[in-house]
Amino acid sequence: MVMKADMKRVYGALLLALLLCHPPAEARTARPVIDASLLTFQGAYGRCKSGQRMLTYSELNSTPALQRRLRQMTPTGWPIYALFDGKYLGGEYGGQWERGAPGSAYFYRGTVCVKTTKTSAASRGMFSNVTVTNFMASQGSKFCALFSRGGTVIVGGCIAPDTIRYSELYSPLRRMLYSAFLTGQALRIYADLGEEHFDYKDVGIQVFTISGISMCGSDGRCG
Repeated sequence: MVMKADMKRVYGALLLALLLCHPPAEARTARPVIDASLLTFQGAYGRCKSGQRMLTYSELNSTPALQRRLRQMTPTGWPIYALFDGKYLGGEYGGQWERGAPGSAYFYRGTVCVKTTKTSAASRGMFSNVTVTNFMASQGSKFCALFSRGGTVIVGGCIAPDTIRYSELYSPLRRMLYSAFLTGQALRIYADLGEEHFDYKDVGIQVFTISGISMCGSDGRCG
């Protein structure tokens, strides 16, 4: 009898083989933009639910769609909500936001949170000849890394044993990431561009779910 864990390993191997035989196009990234649909008021006193984090002043200040959505979401009256580093004044205040020190507005019950994972239809992409620059602390079970090419960080990637896509590949992918970080091994990262992560405040790069990894040689060719 084939156990469930064995089936996961078989499935993971088949998936990686499929990626290697039919590689997707080299992907390009842009500055991450938080979709207005990810906003929520489910937190309180500077805390957000699992799978969410606080919105920052700069994220709100630079994204008109978030500004419009908050004006729509806030009730009438004189509500004030905490941002990570400031506060949002809704209702009769006119939808204004002010910068402050991190934590300075946590005494307000209202808190502006953002969901940290946006999932849409799966879309394959890849990033070739990148190295693991660093690992990033994350909420819950996510394990995320930054990837560089030519000394410039170009993309981030996450894996997890649950909650996101390709969880069955978590163990082998984590081992490969650790090994590549220690040795400086160049990699080709296969990413699901349809699952983007926003765990990191003002990170400046897009972060996707990793669906596979292959090694690259000194000649720049990736297996």
